Amino acid sequence: MQPLTRQAASARITAFMLAIRTYLFLLGVLLILSCRPESRGDATIEFWTLQLSPAFDGYVKGVIEAFESRHPGVAVRWMDVPFEGITQKYLSAIASGNAPDVINLPGDYVRKYAKLEALTEVDSLVPDSIWHSYLPASMKSLTVGERIYGVPWYLATKIMIFDRQKIAVAGFNPDSIPRTFDELLRFAESYHRRTGSFAFFYNLVVDSYLYQVLVSEGVPLISSDGRAASFASPEGIRVLQRWAEVFRSGAMPRECLFEGHQGGIATFQSGTVALFVGAPQFLRIIRENAPNIYARTGVAPSVAGRTGKTELDVMCLVLSSQCRNPRLAAEFSTFVTNAENQLRFSHLVPVFPSVRSAFNDPFFRQEDGTLESRARTIGARQIAHSEVLKPSLNEYQRLNNIFKDEMLRAFLGRASVSDALRAAERQWTKILQEDQ
Repeated sequence: MQPLTRQAASARITAFMLAIRTYLFLLGVLLILSCRPESRGDATIEFWTLQLSPAFDGYVKGVIEAFESRHPGVAVRWMDVPFEGITQKYLSAIASGNAPDVINLPGDYVRKYAKLEALTEVDSLVPDSIWHSYLPASMKSLTVGERIYGVPWYLATKIMIFDRQKIAVAGFNPDSIPRTFDELLRFAESYHRRTGSFAFFYNLVVDSYLYQVLVSEGVPLISSDGRAASFASPEGIRVLQRWAEVFRSGAMPRECLFEGHQGGIATFQSGTVALFVGAPQFLRIIRENAPNIYARTGVAPSVAGRTGKTELDVMCLVLSSQCRNPRLAAEFSTFVTNAENQLRFSHLVPVFPSVRSAFNDPFFRQEDGTLESRARTIGARQIAHSEVLKPSLNEYQRLNNIFKDEMLRAFLGRASVSDALRAAERQWTKILQEDQ
């Protein structure tokens, strides 16, 4: 028998490896098919929530049990999933044919999922009386074109959290906290001159709050037809130029460029800043991590621009495009979000209901002497003029990365604010037009 040439030996090895890979692939497919979850019928609702377990297991299970008791023969299967990676997990479930029926999403995700045809329209599945029960502002991000793709669940808004002692020692009145962005920037400059330290933390780049600043100041982010960015207007440039000047003067910590929303609470409870804009639930973290600072902490309404609008964050419930029984799933969604269930949830965590009638409860109007109750009443009053200011766009991640890169250049002095904004606007417009 003649010895194999090098080429022939190589060919045999390649063929052998290909056969092994084919075998392993087929074995994997068989294993996947054998492990696929059992199919669910029309009377089973698969329900996904975002990071509510284990802290709120008792509450969620109680709501599910109450719904099941009212609907004999109906079963709700609950799965809680991490916030990080939710898009990939959900779209993978859609691709595999195993999507949930009802899923908890941030409101600003809805437009993207609707564009991908991953959601079911719910306009006709919910009675008008229920639609009218929700706060109009909570519905804005759930409406795409003339269609509604979800029901609003719980809401959040930001307040001002401040160190009364630091502010008093610097010679300011702790009962007269800035209420507008202009006042806040002037306060930062004065505080820095008097103390050499920083007045406040504000998220400028990582999870940028500058979108909210622009919209609250009356600067639209995109044109009315959605085909072009519009933030590089003379007013937009003027607004952000002022912020850049204050940062470059040294009156704001560098963490504002390199840390996200957690930077506010971190710099505050470490004593680095005198105040920050954050969610009411941050008070619990300050109480646990920095009790001495908590003891001298105060709360006030959030700052706003000339329109008076403050940011509203919306969590909602949507139906997937593979929902087995849309009418039953919609009924479950409205049950979870009714006034009674939302009020119970607000007693467990500092969030606000999306149903207007729930705000009539004394819980949102009366204080009991605690800082948390003060924050709650402030937030409840503020909700009335809060809106979703963060843009809801199909290509949000790409657009946001562009904006962040340009703002980093501007605030570090590597480009003028006007040049950075115009560069971001050109790139946004190109992407928006491609997406039409």
